[in-house]
Amino acid sequence: MRSVAFDLNPEGPALIMRPLLIMAVWTLIAVPVMAKPIGAEDAAQFKIGVATVADVESKLGKPMMTTMNSDGSEVIAYGASRGRAKAMTFVPVVGMFAGGAVGHSSTLLFQFDAHGLLKSSTASSATVNCSTGIVGAGCTQ
Repeated sequence: MRSVAFDLNPEGPALIMRPLLIMAVWTLIAVPVMAKPIGAEDAAQFKIGVATVADVESKLGKPMMTTMNSDGSEVIAYGASRGRAKAMTFVPVVGMFAGGAVGHSSTLLFQFDAHGLLKSSTASSATVNCSTGIVGAGCTQ
């Protein structure tokens, strides 16, 4: 009869697999919220004091978030994000030092007055570069 031994030492193969598991999870959850990226050019098509919530929704679709303020004004928000694992993440051994992911998100806010007319719009974006390497793991903007 043959016996099989398993190495349950966390410093062994598990140490190599940890960055790969983190990147696999990141890749699965970093899917786009919207199919099309959004930005300031999307806001520019709407004229302040003229455009309504219905105008914005007809061009950009249903907002991700809607806020009704006590003064009758309204804020609607659109967002998009995307992320990808760095190719080096999947290279055995090299991924332990050079693995990671890059992500980008953008947000577009429209503020409407109590009469439902566009008062202002704000576009913002951020890019994050994450490293899962054994040395220097973390994220930077």
